[in-house]
Amino acid sequence: MRPPSETARAAPGVRKLATAQVVWGRWANWIVSVWAAIFSMIATGGYLYHRGQLAEIAAEHLRLMVTGPARLSADVAQRYTARTTTVTGHPLPAQVEVAVYGPGDELLTAHKEAADERGEVHVALRPDSRWPDKVRMVVVGTYSSRTERAETELAVVSPGHRTALSVFPPLCRGKQTLRYRSLSLASHSLSVDRELPIRFAIRDPKGSVLPDSVREGLTVQGVGWGQFTLPDQPAEGVYWLCATSLDNSFPEVRRPFAVRAERAAEPKPPAKGIRVRFRPEGGELVAGIENRVYFAAWDGHGRPARIAGRIVDRQNRTVAAVESTPQGIGSVQFEPQAGEQYRLQLDHDSKAEEKHLLPPVSVNHSVVLTTGLGVIEPHAPLEFNVRASADGLPLVATAFCRGIQVGQQTLVTSVGANSVSIPLSEGVAGTIRLRLHEYRSNPPRLLAERLVFRRPAVRLEVQAAVEDKSLRPAANVDLPLRIADEQGRPIAARLSVACWFFPSSTGAPVEPQQGGGKGDSRSSRAPGKAVETSPRGLPDAGWRPVAPEFLIFDELNLLPADGVAGEPLTWGLESMLPMPSLLSPGEGSSPTLDLLLGVFGPRPSRPNQDANPVGGAAAEPLGDCPPSMMLDNLQHLLERYQASLIAYRVNRTRVLNALTTMSFFGGVGLVMFVAMLSLLNIPCGLRLWGPSLGVAAACILIGAVLSNPERLKRNPGGDIAFTPNAAWAPPSPKAPRNATQAARSGEGLRPFAPPPPAMERPPQAMASGDAPAMILWEPLVSADASGRASVRVALPERSGAFQILVDAHADGGRFGSLRSPLRRCEDPAPQSPRQGQAPSGTSKSEGVSSR
Repeated sequence: MRPPSETARAAPGVRKLATAQVVWGRWANWIVSVWAAIFSMIATGGYLYHRGQLAEIAAEHLRLMVTGPARLSADVAQRYTARTTTVTGHPLPAQVEVAVYGPGDELLTAHKEAADERGEVHVALRPDSRWPDKVRMVVVGTYSSRTERAETELAVVSPGHRTALSVFPPLCRGKQTLRYRSLSLASHSLSVDRELPIRFAIRDPKGSVLPDSVREGLTVQGVGWGQFTLPDQPAEGVYWLCATSLDNSFPEVRRPFAVRAERAAEPKPPAKGIRVRFRPEGGELVAGIENRVYFAAWDGHGRPARIAGRIVDRQNRTVAAVESTPQGIGSVQFEPQAGEQYRLQLDHDSKAEEKHLLPPVSVNHSVVLTTGLGVIEPHAPLEFNVRASADGLPLVATAFCRGIQVGQQTLVTSVGANSVSIPLSEGVAGTIRLRLHEYRSNPPRLLAERLVFRRPAVRLEVQAAVEDKSLRPAANVDLPLRIADEQGRPIAARLSVACWFFPSSTGAPVEPQQGGGKGDSRSSRAPGKAVETSPRGLPDAGWRPVAPEFLIFDELNLLPADGVAGEPLTWGLESMLPMPSLLSPGEGSSPTLDLLLGVFGPRPSRPNQDANPVGGAAAEPLGDCPPSMMLDNLQHLLERYQASLIAYRVNRTRVLNALTTMSFFGGVGLVMFVAMLSLLNIPCGLRLWGPSLGVAAACILIGAVLSNPERLKRNPGGDIAFTPNAAWAPPSPKAPRNATQAARSGEGLRPFAPPPPAMERPPQAMASGDAPAMILWEPLVSADASGRASVRVALPERSGAFQILVDAHADGGRFGSLRSPLRRCEDPAPQSPRQGQAPSGTSKSEGVSSR
């Protein structure tokens, strides 16, 4: 311990040292603050200046990207999108002019508009019959003094037609008369725009045309029809009604029907086991991303089979549980791994005798297309996700409806889920084929494809009223029909009306079906007698409205499954997909419809009609859904942009380079200065270390960026180039584009003549037999503007019940149908009137509605 005298002598020195440190600390604080502010201003000013210079350089290179349909469809408005941005992807409000020229450079149409805040201009082109088969589209974008130009040739094609076939009955025997009907509508509008020349033919199970089965003629209001009496002893099997357009307006359409002998032959033993079809959503099983796989199962008879099991890998490790609906369809989700092979292990198949292999895992794909529930309501856009395992993939999602492109959207992927929305016009309804292409090569590479369904916003309601008083054997019954639209307003329509008679096996009155009134009743049949309507005994394969043909079945891949060779898969679909579920929202059938779209779609393309075997689905025309047209000048702009950046770095002044260097090393020097003050025991604290370290980090970062301007962050995905895609060339022969060309193709043909009565009275076949018979078949009945029509039915001379089948169509894509319950037809028995019963001499009219 020091003596008090020494401590007193040291105190003044300590106080002087502390005072000096405080003074130096104040000066250090001011020095650090001033230089920190100077370096911050230099760094910030340099950053803003360089960023402005780079923005001007980027704006000097105008990117012009044009997307749209690869072909123009006559009389159909199709949408093209022109997008103007900088080379780094930032939108520019450029002036965009779109012009279409004919072969002689005559101007057909032009449109000029300024780009919106996203740099986009949307143009709808609607070719008319005066346009030539090939046109040249020129797009010019102008911003400030920069101008970019893009042009391409486009083919103008006919949108074509779609045809649906109906057969009565679907199960025939020898000497029986087969009646058939066709309805041909314009593909896009689903309306009758002109009459078509059609040839009908019937092919046997071997593919040979039956003698005297060929019939040609012109449609009447879009409807064609005919009938054919089968030979006495026809070969058993599945026959095909084939409809061919004589002017190439639509591809050949086939509708199956079955023929059986009078005496049933020995039934063939069914194939053993279960057959399962798998289809990943999008078409490929992609490694490293969660996939959804749809499946459908059939038993040995070809009937839907309900299954349960698990998905296992090579080591029999369970990766997902599987359970189907009662209709034998379902889906399962799991994440496949590269190099693995997955299979389905059924619960009842303990010995694993059958190997239900899933498709192989693809390592060449890096995206998965998922739509969630693939059913959207009217007026809703098409929304889906693209799951990607790689960044920077230039993709274009395209939507087609009945072969016509109705929307497209470009995107550049980022790892994970990428949300996409495609707006659709109000008239788009039915099955939509969604395709995803990668535009890193020419032609673009198809990555994924699936079907979705958009419910129609319009429909028809069919009502029939029958008076009970007139329902007597041998009576002529008038059937008044009323047609209304979705809002209950009368509307003109074209109808097909058929009546089936079910004789009473005992002569006793036949009770009508209870709980009827639903136009899509599924269980109407005579009591005590099973009505055979299909080769497999399914109750609903006998009659199907045309709406599913146009709205969904035409796009499904209904080729036979393994073990069900020779027969289409449509026999059991009607029970899975009742008619109201297609036309009316909120029926609760969306999950089932989504499963059907996932399992059976989309229908594969085929090179030509001849390659399609008898028994397969109608072939898709070559190029039916081509990739979108893409024009993008970014690849050339990037080369010029890089040259501009190099010139900018070289031509910067010495002052700018000196300031950039000062900001870079000044931040480092400021930190070193504060560190030296700390070594000299000058108080620094957080008030000096905080600003110095912050400014140093900012100066170092900004200095590094300014030394190489390309390090400035760009718009994500804005500098990803899309490889330009050449315009699509139509195959030959082409369908006629106007009524004049169509008339030349059908020259010499007459409209189809009215059919003979379905049954003469009294029917000889029903004198003692109990088989159902068609007593009325009218392939074309017109309802006037008041929505009213009427047909007359001649009832047989015996007791029984009859059923009314009505199929209705109106322009604008409106469909409707009616399947009435069974109605009694018997001699009235005298009885005294009871309370609440109508007195004698009055009649009661019962209405039957399709709703």
